[in-house]
Amino acid sequence: MTGKREIPQKEDLGCEFKSDLKRLPDSELVDTVVALSNTDGGVLYLGVEDDGTPTGIHEAHADATGLSALVSNKTMPPVPARATMLRLAADGSPDEEGVRVMALEVPKSTAIVASRDGKILRRLIKADGSPESVPMYPYEIITRLSTIGQLDYSSLPLPDASMDDFSKEELARLSVVLDRFGYWDFSYNLSCLDSRRKRRSSYGHQG
Repeated sequence: MTGKREIPQKEDLGCEFKSDLKRLPDSELVDTVVALSNTDGGVLYLGVEDDGTPTGIHEAHADATGLSALVSNKTMPPVPARATMLRLAADGSPDEEGVRVMALEVPKSTAIVASRDGKILRRLIKADGSPESVPMYPYEIITRLSTIGQLDYSSLPLPDASMDDFSKEELARLSVVLDRFGYWDFSYNLSCLDSRRKRRSSYGHQG
């Protein structure tokens, strides 16, 4: 009788299967953790083939504490992944005599995570519905920071901005607010800037 499967049937955005029969390279394991953490988090099942068949882990990855430490040491900032040993039958159901599979739970990061090698990756779903880890490009980093609440677009500097870009009504309103709270120096400076802007504007009309 087939038992209830303990692991997902297939991979998705938050689930990755990795074969470990020939010992998965640490760099590939870490890259997957980085990508999961930079997306929505998820679980990496080490010792499972792409079709979802458990085949077991390599002895080098049999220590749950050591595997968590490996991930923490090779990610920046360190990812606190939790490793749990599972015993599974070929159909994915629990079996005390089954092969060993390591479930590595990866939390969603509140920062941009990179590997110690400098790779910044994320997860996406390909056209065929399968997931993959891909580079996170500079413009995507800004979007990601905004998504996780680490970046306020309104606070970014505008290098080409000038006083002419500000509404005179808003400058007047800000001056009143500053006066009200005792920031006279700031209010005076705003008035001077607004006066200079008006003079430049009048000179332009005269020309």
